[in-house]
Amino acid sequence: MKKLIVVLLIIVGNITYSQKIEFLERNDTIEKPKEKLFVFICPETDLTTSKLVAKIKATGNINDVFSLFQTIKNEVQKIGANAFRFEDFNKIGDGNGELIVSTYFCKERVFENNYKNIPKNKVFIFGNQNLSERKSENFKINEEEHEINSGVFKEFNLKIGEQLKINKGGGKTGKTYWINGEEDKIATFFSFTGIGLVENTFKLETEIGVIKVKADPFNIIDPNFGLTLLNIFESQK
Repeated sequence: MKKLIVVLLIIVGNITYSQKIEFLERNDTIEKPKEKLFVFICPETDLTTSKLVAKIKATGNINDVFSLFQTIKNEVQKIGANAFRFEDFNKIGDGNGELIVSTYFCKERVFENNYKNIPKNKVFIFGNQNLSERKSENFKINEEEHEINSGVFKEFNLKIGEQLKINKGGGKTGKTYWINGEEDKIATFFSFTGIGLVENTFKLETEIGVIKVKADPFNIIDPNFGLTLLNIFESQK
């Protein structure tokens, strides 16, 4: 089974920016999920057998992209959605943005097929999620210097059987992360600035797979939100 129950909860702070929700389309669904899931559905995944629950738009401050995502998730889970497909993200007005997704009720087979389309053996590192701020951070990949800016991500490949070493800072306050390349391992998503959850466990079971890490406490991003951010942030070479 390629859809796992979340055993680690995302730590969500108080949402300080008001979010506006608008249903662009809404349908009734008799079937309700047994588990509270919100799984990212890849563009290649067939949704013919799935039920469109709602197409929904969240509008709010681009200082906190995660709160737009979380607001949608909380709203559509109430009406039976357990999956979503990214539609669009736009900056609007003065410091605001709108996130649009289509949400679905999907059965187990759809999640199994979807798993095949999720990136494997990759590491995505995201910059600051405040899209109105210009901020950069430095880090090392296997001792090579890198810089990441706000609103962008960098992609690194993992080789099966090898280890990727990520270092941020130095001295007593520095952190080092090791991520192993393994057969059919879903991509790892994380940042240095508070997107997602903070955890110091060595194994994360998420809705779409297992992430194994060996690290000090760090900010690992829920893969469903991480896959969404790949459509919102720009790729930085």
